[in-house]
Amino acid sequence: MQVIYERDRDASARLQAFDTSPETKNAAAAQLGGLDGIERAVIERMLAVGAMNENHAMTYILSLPLDVRQKLGPLARNEILAPISRNTNLLIRDMVGNYEINANFRNALLELFANR
Repeated sequence: MQVIYERDRDASARLQAFDTSPETKNAAAAQLGGLDGIERAVIERMLAVGAMNENHAMTYILSLPLDVRQKLGPLARNEILAPISRNTNLLIRDMVGNYEINANFRNALLELFANR
């Protein structure tokens, strides 16, 4: 039984090592501040679902109610995720074309959206 408690204590200590540093949080906030409302909405959704491709992102935005979309801004674009990936370090694109949140910024983004 002692071994289980020690293993759990070690796992807990390792998980606490993933606390977000102030530098990472500031970098994520600065990059998030440069995005428009639609891009921020897609980033927030990606934190919940994990990975998206361009079709998923566009379908998600189009599925929002009209009044919410109007508050986010104009949707005169063909891509949502590619510009975010090119201009920030928040997204990573895999070889299939799916985008996911950069693991280095995931916890910082979760904190930023939780404190919003």
